[in-house]
Amino acid sequence: MRYSSVAVLLLFAVACYHYIPAEPGDVTPGDQVRARLTSAGAQAMRSYFGPRVNNVDGPLVRWDDNGVSLLVETYVTRPGFPATTVADTVRLPPGQMEALERQVVDVPRTGLAALCVAAAATAAVLATRSFGGAVHTESPPRPGNILVFRIPFP
Repeated sequence: MRYSSVAVLLLFAVACYHYIPAEPGDVTPGDQVRARLTSAGAQAMRSYFGPRVNNVDGPLVRWDDNGVSLLVETYVTRPGFPATTVADTVRLPPGQMEALERQVVDVPRTGLAALCVAAAATAAVLATRSFGGAVHTESPPRPGNILVFRIPFP
């Protein structure tokens, strides 16, 4: 029972995504999107994400004639304190964004990954059943007794 629950949870945890071009009517606030930045946009976002930023990913907050707003997570570090995650909204004017892309589930890759997880879980269950386990005596072990495990090799 426990193995099957773990296998089902793993199957639902596996998902592969890709991005497709989005138009203003294709996405609504809350949809996961990626903004591909122009060089001016990358320059403006350096203060948030460092020098090697080319894209900004996050849920869409708003998309209008003035640009796009995305909810992003940034990490704040201060000497003597642990790093902290901060949620912030960044605004990208039209000149800073080359394109906006919508995140969608890649069904073939997700199916293949789920199949691999299911096969691995099945193999693990079969391996534990075929290689044995504890040798059971007629009475349960008492303190001081030793449980013997055997692993038969062909």
